[in-house]
Amino acid sequence: MIRSVFTLVAILAGAGAQAAPDPMNCDTLDPAPINGSVEFDTIIQPIFTGGPQQDAKCTTCHSPSSSGALSLTPGSAFANLVNVDSAQDATIKRVLPFSSSNSLLFRKVNCGNPGVGQRMPRNRPPLSLDEQRLIRDWIDQGALLQQRVLVNGFE
Repeated sequence: MIRSVFTLVAILAGAGAQAAPDPMNCDTLDPAPINGSVEFDTIIQPIFTGGPQQDAKCTTCHSPSSSGALSLTPGSAFANLVNVDSAQDATIKRVLPFSSSNSLLFRKVNCGNPGVGQRMPRNRPPLSLDEQRLIRDWIDQGALLQQRVLVNGFE
């Protein structure tokens, strides 16, 4: 009897540890990096917040005062993304450095069905292919806040 209870507990515990479903209907991106050195503050953050001649693509919903559970505003976006478990599915990181295919942020901007939640930005046109590639490249380059510059092997 006790053995059956332990077996049932083990089965139930394992059932919750499944990986996020695979994404589907993803945009095809050129495999070549669009930029050899993608920095968060200067390249990625402006995709979220817009710029002088761009509307905010993400921070309309993803700000501290909005209903979104994730703030992508300057000063908080990086810490809320990199190596942080998704609030929708803790088996996947929002951004897993060096692995865009295993990062929910990339899946959500690149795929019609990201496997968890829905494509972002919601109720708006998808990010451009170049913007998607920049996010992919940033993650695949290590998802750094700033790129390190080495001179003779030293920072």
